[in-house]
Amino acid sequence: LQLVKALGEPILSATLWLAGDDTPICNPYDAIKGCHGKIDLILDAGIGDDIPTTVIDYTESDPIIIRQGKGEF
Repeated sequence: LQLVKALGEPILSATLWLAGDDTPICNPYDAIKGCHGKIDLILDAGIGDDIPTTVIDYTESDPIIIRQGKGEF
């Protein structure tokens, strides 16, 4: 929460899939190598699992699940 307050903006966290890959990148070091110069900041929270995140569109009055993944809605 302190980081969000300091930045004054929300933080986005999502499963990282690079074009042409069959599985998401779960290792932060692989993410750094694969996205060098394309992302402003990567917070290393350790190695994740390979279950994609759930993506929900909240731009309309009713939420729409774009991709069902890890987590419940």
